[in-house]
Amino acid sequence: MTYMSRGILLLLAALSALADELPIAGLAGVGFRVSNLEAARAFYSGVLGFEEAFRIPGPPGGADTYCFKVNDHQFIEVTPDLPPGAA
Repeated sequence: MTYMSRGILLLLAALSALADELPIAGLAGVGFRVSNLEAARAFYSGVLGFEEAFRIPGPPGGADTYCFKVNDHQFIEVTPDLPPGAA
């Protein structure tokens, strides 16, 4: 077993032990910064079938955040504020 494999197993064991102590049942939302809003819309709506539910206005001069509804309790937030080619 490699050093990295042992480290991963140790990390997974530690996370498993913590999971019993944390009252987390799931995630309500996740956010992504993107450089191309239209490509993100095509993916989340067109490919995955999520409805674009609402928009959160950004700060003056900043980018708005667009929210796609996964279900009644979960959303994906997309903020188009990355320059093209940024990772």
